Amino acid sequence: MRQLLAKNKKIIVEEVPLPNCLDNGVIVENRFSLISTGTELRSLGATDLDVVKKATDTKLLKNLPLMIRSYGVKGFVEKIQSKLEHTTELGYSSAGVVVRVGKNVRDISVGDKVACAGAGYANHSEFVFVPRNLVAKIPERVSFEEACFSTVASIAMHGMRRGKIGLGEKVAVIGCGLIGVLTLELLKANGAMGIGIESDRERIALLKSMGLNVVHVSEAEETVHDFSQGIGVDSAIITAASDSNEPMELASRLCRVNGQIIVVGVVGLTLDRSSAYRKEIDVKLSRSYGPGRYDPLYEEFGVDYPFGYVRWTENRNMQSFLELAKEKKVDVRKLVGGIYELGDAEKGYDELNARRILAALIKYSGKKDSTSTVVLPEAKAKKTGQINVGIISDKRFEENAHLNFWIPNMAKIPDFSIKGISLHKGNDSKEMAQRFNAGFCTTDFNEIINNADIDLVFVSATSEPEVHSMIAKKALEKGKHVFLDKPIALSEKKLAEFKEAVKESRSIVMVGHNRRFSPLTKEVKDIFSKSTGPMIINYRVVVAQKEINSLAPEEAYSGEIINEMTHFFDFFMALSNGIPEKIEAFSCGNMGGKNKTDSNIVVTIKFSDGSIGNLVFTSMGSKKFGKENIELFKGGYTVKIEDFKKLIVFGERSYSKEFQNPEKGWLEELMELKNALRSGKTPEKDLADSIKSNEIAFEVYKKINGGMA
Repeated sequence: MRQLLAKNKKIIVEEVPLPNCLDNGVIVENRFSLISTGTELRSLGATDLDVVKKATDTKLLKNLPLMIRSYGVKGFVEKIQSKLEHTTELGYSSAGVVVRVGKNVRDISVGDKVACAGAGYANHSEFVFVPRNLVAKIPERVSFEEACFSTVASIAMHGMRRGKIGLGEKVAVIGCGLIGVLTLELLKANGAMGIGIESDRERIALLKSMGLNVVHVSEAEETVHDFSQGIGVDSAIITAASDSNEPMELASRLCRVNGQIIVVGVVGLTLDRSSAYRKEIDVKLSRSYGPGRYDPLYEEFGVDYPFGYVRWTENRNMQSFLELAKEKKVDVRKLVGGIYELGDAEKGYDELNARRILAALIKYSGKKDSTSTVVLPEAKAKKTGQINVGIISDKRFEENAHLNFWIPNMAKIPDFSIKGISLHKGNDSKEMAQRFNAGFCTTDFNEIINNADIDLVFVSATSEPEVHSMIAKKALEKGKHVFLDKPIALSEKKLAEFKEAVKESRSIVMVGHNRRFSPLTKEVKDIFSKSTGPMIINYRVVVAQKEINSLAPEEAYSGEIINEMTHFFDFFMALSNGIPEKIEAFSCGNMGGKNKTDSNIVVTIKFSDGSIGNLVFTSMGSKKFGKENIELFKGGYTVKIEDFKKLIVFGERSYSKEFQNPEKGWLEELMELKNALRSGKTPEKDLADSIKSNEIAFEVYKKINGGMA
């Protein structure tokens, strides 16, 4: 399929694989999509300095020392570089016909006409995957051209709902781009009286030709004085985009006593206190399309808000606009200044950028020969004897913390050749395939598993938990060697199925518990090999706080215990000469906010050789302390590892070592994997320890939460 993308401030049309249909959404064949006059034009018009600022955003720079500690200088630079080079998907408002439905979607069928919303979903593309809560059915008598306005109309509508604007109220709309004009149209439909304020005189002339009441900003105060009979407007809705505080200050001057300002656009938020204070003006910010926006449980997992408590969600706003269009209460057709084929879409951007038109649509011809796989002819040829690798994941490598380390390290080993890459999104899959010279890209992981040329299937961090171990199982049944990122499975049932598949297979299997392969871990083993007896390991992990909605379905959040802690249990297993005999686990409990039950835990494991492993896992500490600090005691030696960047040894011979980058064993485990594939022998203890670490995590989960894992 073809998709419109932005790269280096230029618009390109790329042939990419069809998107993958996840369980909570649908695949839609686009018929029309709307070009955003604000968001998209700003991204295309960004200077190189703007891009650098975005890549090095304030939050990132604030955490710069921590980032360098975690990724190393080289890793940090690569992270910034990847942001600068990434192609950007354009568009977030489209309409089309459903061609495939995820298994959890019950009220949408193939053939339904729908409006689609969401950046990263409702793109300018022949086909799109859109989660259920970002899709609204199109009523009869509403065209695709009208329906593709639903997202931007919902932004305007939510701004009005924030202000609870009633019948007969007078409203000033500051900034008459597309959202501002839609706000004026919706105010009229709602029985309110609106006046638009704009700084571009050519735009004003265009809008007046459409019958809209719009005045120049220089005339705003005098005109609004007459418009409101000298009282001031009840509300000022800011739909402008500006770094200046002038829109806020103007809104304050235009409002009546006890009026309100609703901020929909991106503007400076400094307000002159004296004017706002004398009038007791309320200021409200409006968040995009409405309740549900930016909530992954709502948007990605399909958890709707109860109708009786949240009347207007982003999806219900979309439906409301479509009903208004059906009843001809709002006419958006007059706003369309041009319709362009996908290959000519750049002309639409040029017209919008020149402000000659207000809205532009992209029309799709209905291509039928799109596939989930694209072959890349420019890929490098495989050298004789290389190990062909197929990579299966969900997101771009930079968004997958694990692959961001695994794949660049794999590229350093000449024995490996990346044959194919499967990610959920076609553009992401192709971009990563081009970067690592893969032979093909796909959004269907079966294309990786069934490819006869692929020797090793590499599975990492798929976002649907049931899929993770299932992919590994299917690959083993096909006779593929498997590298599976941790955790192996999120349930005892899936782990049992994985174990059975390994038992029935002759393939090499390894799990991404890389810390056991770290050079620092190896040196600790060498130090302790000189003495006998048990050891004590105290492993302290400080993690970021996470906001977890209590309404999360089980598959949306399996907990830190199973997702993260198998790493640390495997580290204990790697250093101990015994097997776990007793496990104790304690939690501080659910303290509310961001400190959850699973995030503040102490786990103590007693091994058969007398060793004790103690894990402190907390979100209550300071990240300045470092994420991982390990203290080990045995035979007169005390060893400390700080974030796998520094090793400090106290004993008969005391010394320390410091590394520029974290040495967590990524490259070393891949070298071990290469050796295993060459020799034909799975490192049995490593695999057994990984499985046991997953079982320990289930045991800890049950002790903390009760019930079955």
